[in-house]
Amino acid sequence: MDELDKLLAGELPPAVYRLMSRAAVETVAERVEANGWRCFALNGDTIDNKSSFLAACASALHFPDYFGRNWDAFEECLNDLSWVTAKGYVVLYDNAENFARNAPEEWDVAFDILGDAVGNWQKNGIPFVVLMRKTGNFVRGLPQV
Repeated sequence: MDELDKLLAGELPPAVYRLMSRAAVETVAERVEANGWRCFALNGDTIDNKSSFLAACASALHFPDYFGRNWDAFEECLNDLSWVTAKGYVVLYDNAENFARNAPEEWDVAFDILGDAVGNWQKNGIPFVVLMRKTGNFVRGLPQV
């Protein structure tokens, strides 16, 4: 069993991880969803600022129409997800470096909100995991799967 399978089986704690696999996004998403989790893929190639990040999240996570496209609304929706119930959630963020490099202050806010969501979901007994790939030198010290 590889590290992703361990994570999905509950053998590794929910967290923000650096995903080392080079598997296609679709392949990772299929593995996640085969375990009863929901996988939300963010294509970082198109995300280089707050606005494009929030728009990508709204689309990928199927945020409701009332989503306000600001940090407070993002945090609220990310910690709700009642419209897409599952036994666990994975945000697969490919090429996170693009946002971090182009808008570092906005990136820091987004990164903090994603990390806080892990803990908030854990309080409710539901695993929430963020898997980041292609982080460059902008995200250091993350555990790897």
